[in-house]
Amino acid sequence: MIDFETLYGWVKDLPIIDWHNHLDMKMLAEDRPLGSLYEVWVRSDPYKHRAMRICGEPERLITGGNGQDVRCPSGGVGNGRDVRCPSGVPAVVEEPDKWAAWMRSLPKLVGNPLFAWARMELEWLGLDAEQYLHGKGENISLSAWTPSKMLKRFCVEYLSPCVSPSQLSALEGTVLGQRTSRPLEGRDQSFFSTDRMSVVPVAWTSSATDKMSVVPVWTAPEVKDFPAAHAMLSGHFSHALQTGEFHRRNLPHLGQTSVLVFLTFRLADSLPQSRLDVLAAFRGEWNRTHPEPWSEAVRQEWAAKQFDKIDKWLDAGHGSCMLADARLRKVVEDALEYFNAVNSTGTTDVPSVGGNAPVRSRYRLHSYVVMPNHVHVLMELFDGKDLPKIVQGWKAYTAKEINRLTGRSGAVWMAEYYDRLIRNAEHYANTLRYIQSNGEVARRLAESNGRDVRCPSGGSVNGQDVRCPSGGSVNGQDVRCPRIVPSLRMNAGDEVSEETLEKFHAVGCRVVDVSVDDVAQLATPSSQLSTVAAFAAAHGWTMLLHLGAFRETSARLRAAAGPVGGFAGMRTPVDPVAVASFLNGLEVGSAGGTGTTDVPSVEKEDIHLLRNGQDVRCPSGLPRTILLTLNPEAHAQLAVLAGSFNGEGMPGKVQLGPAWWWCDHEEGIRDVLEKTAAYGVLSTFVGMTTDSRSLLSFVRHDYFRRILCRWTAEKVASGAFPGDESMLRPMLENVCCGNARKIVSPEMV
Repeated sequence: MIDFETLYGWVKDLPIIDWHNHLDMKMLAEDRPLGSLYEVWVRSDPYKHRAMRICGEPERLITGGNGQDVRCPSGGVGNGRDVRCPSGVPAVVEEPDKWAAWMRSLPKLVGNPLFAWARMELEWLGLDAEQYLHGKGENISLSAWTPSKMLKRFCVEYLSPCVSPSQLSALEGTVLGQRTSRPLEGRDQSFFSTDRMSVVPVAWTSSATDKMSVVPVWTAPEVKDFPAAHAMLSGHFSHALQTGEFHRRNLPHLGQTSVLVFLTFRLADSLPQSRLDVLAAFRGEWNRTHPEPWSEAVRQEWAAKQFDKIDKWLDAGHGSCMLADARLRKVVEDALEYFNAVNSTGTTDVPSVGGNAPVRSRYRLHSYVVMPNHVHVLMELFDGKDLPKIVQGWKAYTAKEINRLTGRSGAVWMAEYYDRLIRNAEHYANTLRYIQSNGEVARRLAESNGRDVRCPSGGSVNGQDVRCPSGGSVNGQDVRCPRIVPSLRMNAGDEVSEETLEKFHAVGCRVVDVSVDDVAQLATPSSQLSTVAAFAAAHGWTMLLHLGAFRETSARLRAAAGPVGGFAGMRTPVDPVAVASFLNGLEVGSAGGTGTTDVPSVEKEDIHLLRNGQDVRCPSGLPRTILLTLNPEAHAQLAVLAGSFNGEGMPGKVQLGPAWWWCDHEEGIRDVLEKTAAYGVLSTFVGMTTDSRSLLSFVRHDYFRRILCRWTAEKVASGAFPGDESMLRPMLENVCCGNARKIVSPEMV
């Protein structure tokens, strides 16, 4: 049955493509330990500032007091005189006071999307969300976190913060340039090198105390096969499915006797916390729908589903991957073979007694491979031998030896392991092939020396490990090294030179964010926007038109909190005629907005110059364009209008964007989905972006995915959508990730 859980399971682990946000590029580049929870969560978030004002908190406890002039809230102009409070010397408001103000406000926000986001952000950090939502949370330190660690945990693939031309110039030659990947020999090594993949390749810096977190040389393991053991299978499968005793912790384990078993155990750091969180959620949902006691079939189904999730994550190469070191791999191989009955040549390792298996033999190995962060073993367990004790023996011995060789201490192996009985000859053959294929995965990892070769920042810079933190795949999805690339931020009337555009393009920019508060600006002849749009079209950029913000509301708040203090409003719905005039002017190659929607006429004798209704004499200056409106009343207008401006081979070339700013709550998101589905093509929809200044705001992608899946499940239940995975799954995966990847960075596809 296609329900919410099924749909959400398809998309929840997809990478994040965040093509519009306001994160600080310098902060991302320096990648320093973060400060307090207040600094990361509240201080720079105008959403929260606005909510605190509505709750009655004084401005000095919101944005004031840190060297700012917090003016009298009732000040203004009277009888021609400025009656604002004299600035004097601003008082410094301590962080605990501001934190207390936020804690007073948060419990009052039920119904506001901030309340839902706060819960998700707190749970993501592993904190007791209920304590904080009741206003009793502690302002803890987040110094154990860096921006790169958060990006890794969020599984961010692409990040595009807004940067103005002056901001980019200020960053040239700073730490930002120093942390870029080393250019290939012979290339321009300046900051604005056209060959750089990104401005800030996010690095995973190893702990100084973890000596094996940077593996100096990766080598490929040999898949060990035992032909003599393979030849002993005659008559075996007739009793291979006998039931044994279960041993339980978090996973069920069979107490097999005289059976073939395939098992996997892994290093303690082989899965990132984000994957462990997914497993915990999956375990909780499984227990809810499958209350104990379990039948044998249910136990086997649980183990199989658990392994299917873990298996693909392990092959991504997470964690220290210390078993890629040949010395440490040999420790594990020796432990596995110590109690083996038959070696690879068919001879016994120790004398046998009465023609039986060797005295110390406890099992017969058929095949195994020691991967960089986990081990797969296919073995035959002898009568009376206990599998949990055998695995525990392997782990205890190898952990002690690995710690001795590396000078480290602490856990080496994850406590749990996975096991599965071999059912029949076909299952046996498939398992052998699977182990062989894992050997190929390890070989590719070794060839890239422990990094994803697609990651531009792989290798070592200044002695630091900058391997791709999320390279590989998650649930079959490609999760590449995060790319942090600036987008050009401008207003519709700004002058932007060709040189500036080239500089942005050189550092990887593929998005231009344009604020068009009043759509009348689109028809202004002196506007440089047409030039910028033409450059975007020629260079494969995407243009974001942010329409309808009303920024000049409270002069008092603007003076106290700055231009992004969270007090902007919505203008009247966008005039579609003005937007159509501008897009049409770009499409037919005119210099700017025409003020009309008339298409230049084509004489009868020139009809051969038309191709699908487009005059091929005028190459289109219309780039990929996303229309974002602050007023939800314009959603239908823009969704309809977007369908008038299409491009061959470019699905969704012009489209209504996600629910933006004041619209990014559940009602607004559902409205955009409805309008896009009704008036456009949902499968080309670009999905979600954070539009935020907070690192924690990446939870909004999950917020969107949950809403999308609930909405889709409702459509399936009502019969409006087909309950067909072959149709729904590609659509949802594209909406959540694929379409954004194509739009902002086609070369990543």
